[in-house]
Amino acid sequence: ATPSATPTSSIPKSPQSGVVVILAVNYQGTDALSEADEFVELRNNGETLVAIQGWTIRHRQGLSRVALPPMTLLAGQTCRIFTAPPAPVGNCGQITFGNYQNLWPNDSDTLQLLDAASLLVSEFAYP
Repeated sequence: ATPSATPTSSIPKSPQSGVVVILAVNYQGTDALSEADEFVELRNNGETLVAIQGWTIRHRQGLSRVALPPMTLLAGQTCRIFTAPPAPVGNCGQITFGNYQNLWPNDSDTLQLLDAASLLVSEFAYP
């Protein structure tokens, strides 16, 4: 799936909008019950590190939010955040949402990455 070219949201944009982006979403995990291998991939397109403490992803037509684990994205770094442990160890370590049931609907959804002030950073629609 590719991110929507123009955010369709009326949420005000964050100063980090376009700097940190949702690059990909694996929304169909292989384990039917927990889908632990679901992930969201974030990329820092900026030239400096970005702390994402207090950030969330809003989904299910805005009805649900999930908190991102506290982390810092280095300049140019891409990280996958998996739904549940045990997660593969990637270039950002073993990072999960710590949720033991699927987060992302298997048909379609729009994920909205929000900063700590609930301003829109990135939006990703699938499929």
